Formats: sequence, C-alpha cells, structure tokens
Amino acid sequence: MAAYTAIDNPELYFQVKAYTGDGNDDRAITFDNTDTSMQPDMCWFKERNSTSSHALYDAVRGVNKDLRPDTTAAEATDPELDSLESFDSNGFTISDDGKV
Repeated sequence: MAAYTAIDNPELYFQVKAYTGDGNDDRAITFDNTDTSMQPDMCWFKERNSTSSHALYDAVRGVNKDLRPDTTAAEATDPELDSLESFDSNGFTISDDGKV
C-alpha cells in the first residue's frame, strides 16, 4: 500500500487568497480559479501590515470561534460575528474587523 495518494488537482483542496482590506462590512472574498467551486473548511488570517496575532477559523468550531495559533491563548468566542461571517461556496465573507 502506498504511503500517500496522488492528488490530480490540489486546488480542489487548498487555496490561498491574498486581499487588501477596504474597511467594508459583509465583504465576500472569492477564489480566483473559476474552474473550482471549493467551500473552505478552514480560514487562516494574518494582517500583513501589523504584528497582530493570526486568526484561525474552522467549520467544526464555526465562524464565531477563533484560535490564535501563534499564541498560547485558548479558543475565543466572537458572539457578534465581527470577523469571519460565513464560509461560502467559493470563498468566505468577512466583516470590517482589522484581524480579517
């Protein structure tokens, strides 16, 4: 048995999206590759212009729970959904919070 399985198209399982925030709420971020329709199960955010913590969200915990993988902090709850708002069919929707 092989130790791994060949993946013909890795973009079906992993996408990277760099974008510049514009301060608007309810902003949909979509993946550029129109050949795939991948709903993310995990989103990892990091501001590129500051030293603030990373913010990681996954579909198991939901969009109102974040992890800070670069710290020792525990999972945090965001009851107002002021960061990641939803996992969408081809991307995700964010709010105007600086960490996303």
